[in-house]
Amino acid sequence: MRLAQFLWVVSFLVGAGCIFIVYFVRESQLDWLRELVREASLDTSPETLDTITGLVFWASLGAVSLVILIEVFLVSTVMHARNWARWALVGVMLLHLAVTVLAGAFLVPPDNRGPFVLSFLAVQLIMALAATVTMFLPATAAWIKSRARPV
Repeated sequence: MRLAQFLWVVSFLVGAGCIFIVYFVRESQLDWLRELVREASLDTSPETLDTITGLVFWASLGAVSLVILIEVFLVSTVMHARNWARWALVGVMLLHLAVTVLAGAFLVPPDNRGPFVLSFLAVQLIMALAATVTMFLPATAAWIKSRARPV
């Protein structure tokens, strides 16, 4: 169980680091997204362009944050010996994968910071997947069973 805890902590820290980096370099990313939206739709007023750009950026960043919060809740629930939360984490891994692809499309700028942000997203996903797998090892199942309260 300690390995799973360690992997989850690393995943959460890397995810928080990614959010931190993306937030503080958002101006250059918003400029890049604005150009991307402008190319996608020719008849867009500047106000609409800014609205769409902001919506795409904040929705992508919010999705990454939401996945982390859901995982924190579920991992905390597993730590309280609730077996169902392990299974819920499997489903959340599919959501995490989808959000990573979304964030990779809209939060990774094509400049020199792009590979850095993409690395953070990939490491976060890999750590979360590894932690989820370790939660299904026999030792972890025994740990949960030993701490489970009778219903």
